[in-house]
Amino acid sequence: MRPWLLVGAMRVETFPVLRRLTAPRPIGPRLWLGALGARPVALLTCGVGPAHAERRGLEAITQLNPEAVVSFGTCGALIDGLPRGALVGATGLVHGADERAPLTPPPTPGLHLGALASVDAVVATPKARAAWAARGAVACEMEAGGLRRAAKDRPFYALKVVSDAAGGDPSERLQPGDPVQILRFKALALNLVEGRLAPALVSWVGSL
Repeated sequence: MRPWLLVGAMRVETFPVLRRLTAPRPIGPRLWLGALGARPVALLTCGVGPAHAERRGLEAITQLNPEAVVSFGTCGALIDGLPRGALVGATGLVHGADERAPLTPPPTPGLHLGALASVDAVVATPKARAAWAARGAVACEMEAGGLRRAAKDRPFYALKVVSDAAGGDPSERLQPGDPVQILRFKALALNLVEGRLAPALVSWVGSL
């Protein structure tokens, strides 16, 4: 049985999944192999941003030939009514000037379904949020677009948890400023993935 490849950007996002794997073993500096239920899975920490996601995702896909690819991690809300901790199942990706790719959302109960804006930089202003929302996106993140390109024609899914509500402070995940803010965001991401996203992801993939 070919594995599914599960990809998160940061170690604080992938660790809660790693600790749930059966018989995990490292097969690279950022890549682990194990199982969820009867399903073999590979777990990749790709790094933040579309370039890292595409390059390291392609390396893992070439090595493992996975049956399907899943992008998971945190995202920022673009619309009101999508609170911190909400789980988002992507029905599509919006990126670039006019690119849009439909996706099949994970069949997991309790998800907010909608398109993700896969962006190159933090969406930090109300004007930028409104522009992406006007294109149909409900939340934004930075890795799914690059990973989707690496996956090519394989089944591809994106499952995210909201770390920043629309109108709130932008995520510090890519801003190199105050180290206290960065540590605060990483602690938040770890708690959200541990408490909300990882249980849903493990239940879904482990039941396949």
